[in-house]
Amino acid sequence: PRRAFAGSSRETLLLLNNLLLACACAMVLLGTLYPLLADALGLGKLSVGPPYFGTLFLVLMAPLVALLPFGPLTRWQREQASRPLAMLAPWAGLAVAAG
Repeated sequence: PRRAFAGSSRETLLLLNNLLLACACAMVLLGTLYPLLADALGLGKLSVGPPYFGTLFLVLMAPLVALLPFGPLTRWQREQASRPLAMLAPWAGLAVAAG
């Protein structure tokens, strides 16, 4: 019998990781090709600079960085959301105390 994956399982975290990285790649591709396509279609010359890439990359990578510590602590297929949180709580407290 097939068992469904829990929402906090390692498979779900890997799926979220891959989705965020694929979105980041698509964002870089769009930012690179859009000025070329606009110029080829006669829409004028455009420039996509560091503010575009910096802002969107930060928006896409912040959730990835927030989820990163949970990956090695979660189990395959079935996981209770409270278990990785309980394992990371002392380390988070130490990080806050260290400043």
